[in-house]
Amino acid sequence: MYRLIIVDDEWEALKGMRDTLPWEQWGFEVAGAASSGEEAWSLVETIIPDVLLTDIRMDEMSGIQLIDRVHQKYPEIRSVIISGYSDIEYYRKALEYKVFDYILKPSREEDFSKIFGNLRTILDQERSKEERYHYFKEHWNKSREALLESFFCDLSEGIYREIGEISEKASEFGILLPLKGYVVEIGWRVEDGEEDDAGRTEIRRCVQKYFRGNDGFVFVNKKQLVTVISPEVVSEAQLERKIREMLREAWAEWGIGLCFGISSLVGMKEMAEGLKEADIALHQMIFMETEQIFSYQDLIFDEDCVVVQLPVEPVVNGVFLNGEADWERELERFFSHFKGKYIYDYNHLDFLCIQMYLELLRYADKREIVVLETCSRAEFAEELANIYSLSGKQALLTAKISQMAHSAMGTEVKSRLVRDIEHIIKEDYSSANMSLNYIADKTGRTVNYLSAVYKNETGKNINDEIVRCRMEKAKRLVGDGQMKMYRIAESIGYTDSSYFAKLFKRYTGLSPASYRETVARQKEEKLYD
Repeated sequence: MYRLIIVDDEWEALKGMRDTLPWEQWGFEVAGAASSGEEAWSLVETIIPDVLLTDIRMDEMSGIQLIDRVHQKYPEIRSVIISGYSDIEYYRKALEYKVFDYILKPSREEDFSKIFGNLRTILDQERSKEERYHYFKEHWNKSREALLESFFCDLSEGIYREIGEISEKASEFGILLPLKGYVVEIGWRVEDGEEDDAGRTEIRRCVQKYFRGNDGFVFVNKKQLVTVISPEVVSEAQLERKIREMLREAWAEWGIGLCFGISSLVGMKEMAEGLKEADIALHQMIFMETEQIFSYQDLIFDEDCVVVQLPVEPVVNGVFLNGEADWERELERFFSHFKGKYIYDYNHLDFLCIQMYLELLRYADKREIVVLETCSRAEFAEELANIYSLSGKQALLTAKISQMAHSAMGTEVKSRLVRDIEHIIKEDYSSANMSLNYIADKTGRTVNYLSAVYKNETGKNINDEIVRCRMEKAKRLVGDGQMKMYRIAESIGYTDSSYFAKLFKRYTGLSPASYRETVARQKEEKLYD
């Protein structure tokens, strides 16, 4: 349907055109009707119709003046005029404003049908042409964007080496690559290796706001990390300011802690090298868990990590031979060698973890010990690669080894750390200090590590388990009917009875008072049964 505004200062004529003609049959809807030029102009500003049908002779503002004003601001609006035989001079004037057609008074329905039928055909053709234009434009923009992304990915992989070849390819996309500048690779730490395209898209949009036009090129590389090539026109101070602003925005909007790897770019020919250095710098976030910005040129790499030995024997002894060796502590000691170090070959740690996993499987296979192989080597490698923190990688390897140990023993035995966590919750749930930090202090482990190990092994969150333990105790106390509600809250570690009531209702589906009444009624019914 095309929107139509009808204008005529004769009320009967206006009403007749609006109410008696089959506009919908012709493909139009009357979006407004006005009895003066000024009133019509207000409607046009509000509705912005497709077609204006107006009488020529009107007081104050004539139809020609109205069409003139509409044409200046909204040239796409089509106009049809209604005139008497004596208004032919007005009609000639209207031709200057490309009026579509005119209807002579007195008019018949056939006159309107013919003119608006022709007008609809033309409007349909224009709309179809516009839709095709936008479709092809969008398709071209998407294709160009995909090709440009592919070019930058190839550039980062070192496929283009010669300056002439790089310049020629860049000119095909109408871009001018910088001779000097910076390469920035952007990632973020993700718990449990969970990462989604939606989050990556949001991060890319955020980055594109800060690097528009001549400020840089933004793309997603083959490692699915957002990357920026920024020219030298952006100073080091400006680059740092942009990065700080992105850090704040990403944290405020999505609770994501971005990390940045930066390398200086000294020429197009060294583009691949610059991208590699930025990638190495970014991945230091694995080992430096409290830092977020890493400049390759400022890093001093530790060389001792390459000779760190795998604790294969004590881990095998602890897992399969029920030896005295605490294999979890051995793993913790192994990972501590990498903590707080800058490591050039950041993949070396993943290699060692995979080697440990395979050594355990190989040991079990040789001795025909049946173990649960939780995933293939490739799947384990992918899981490791998607975790950007040392504690996360340690937690994953610990969980995999725990699952092997459990299946080897033929029972669902929990690791010592998980048993310790559950023991602390069971014994100390009534303490107002009970929390994830409280358990971390008790066990001497970090909050992130505790959360990851517990989630990997049990599929649950520690905080949820604290609440579950407290609510189960609360159910018994509330059901007994002996204690006041605020006393029950205090006895399970909540100083705020209102907060306790909310948690209780969320857990049981009933308020404490309703739950007590329900239990009392059930006891009474059981008594009479």
